[in-house]
Amino acid sequence: MHRAGFLLLLVCAAALGSAAGCRSSAPPDVSASDSLVLEWRFATAGPVKSSPVVAGGRVFVGSDDGRVYALDLASGREVWVFQTGGAVEAALCVLEGRVFVGSLDAFLYALDSGDGTLLWKYETGGEIRGGATADNGRILVGSYDGRLYCLDAATGRPLWTCETENYINGSAAVAGGRVVFGGCDGLLRAVALEDGRPLWTLDAGAYIPGSPAVSGGLAYVGTYGGRLLCVDLEGGRTVWTSEDANVPILSSPALAQGAVVVGSQDGRLRCFDAASGDVRWTFRARGAVDASPVVWGERVVFGSTGGWLYLVRLSDGQEVWSFEIGGAVTGSPAVAAGRIIVGAEDGAVVAFGPPEGATEP
Repeated sequence: MHRAGFLLLLVCAAALGSAAGCRSSAPPDVSASDSLVLEWRFATAGPVKSSPVVAGGRVFVGSDDGRVYALDLASGREVWVFQTGGAVEAALCVLEGRVFVGSLDAFLYALDSGDGTLLWKYETGGEIRGGATADNGRILVGSYDGRLYCLDAATGRPLWTCETENYINGSAAVAGGRVVFGGCDGLLRAVALEDGRPLWTLDAGAYIPGSPAVSGGLAYVGTYGGRLLCVDLEGGRTVWTSEDANVPILSSPALAQGAVVVGSQDGRLRCFDAASGDVRWTFRARGAVDASPVVWGERVVFGSTGGWLYLVRLSDGQEVWSFEIGGAVTGSPAVAAGRIIVGAEDGAVVAFGPPEGATEP
């Protein structure tokens, strides 16, 4: 293998577990405050690259210390902790009293969300860096063994697998009975949710480090080559391709109000028109924007490797608030109950909320 290709492979292998995890989680609050204050900070024993998930008044998050933490949303107090056999960089999925999370020890774990008890675990053939996706009693997760696994959510029993030609780093998306996912083989695939039967394959032209986002019969996905693709879910036809930004896109897109928002390694957050692919606006952050942004009402929340957390307007990309956390932010934030919760590579999980006495707009 040529050295350039080898280096690209290493980058894809190290791409961050910032993809969207549980597709069945509740949507974020419909309104957001433009003024936020630090409410609490919880320290883990390793970098936090995992994207937190909020459910039932708790924050669930993984750490490179190999642990899964459940924290009280209001106070940041530890409720329970579960030890895996490797770093936990994947986003967590919380569904019907269960927490599903992959680890670099190659296992997918199902935990009781109430007390952290292990319900079952399933061993794949490689590291799990992408978040699990839940749909219709099934759990879908990709592995560095090049396979996408579909498991029974209640028992962990394998239902089917789909083999690819390289690592799977992101999460799968489900729409209309189709499972859509990409990988480091540079292919975007659609298979049947029921049995994993191949439906179509599209050559994306470069590695796909992140996860696709789906809406309205279309899938949107970024590539290491710096392009954002819009693909028809029915037949895998490319609807539009963004102009080449010449910088890798490790971020997974966020969709809202006819817009597609995605970050890139040149430190820019870009907003595209979902129908045409035209660029609506660009925001320059301090450091690369590798994690996926989250749309929170009329605002977009995202972090950067420079250690900053930002809140910008969805309409025009103007900054309305920012905070220097310190450690690099490579996982996506969670928004719930008027709060933003995010992890950082200094080992902290941090929560922000509106100032005391403030009312939401």
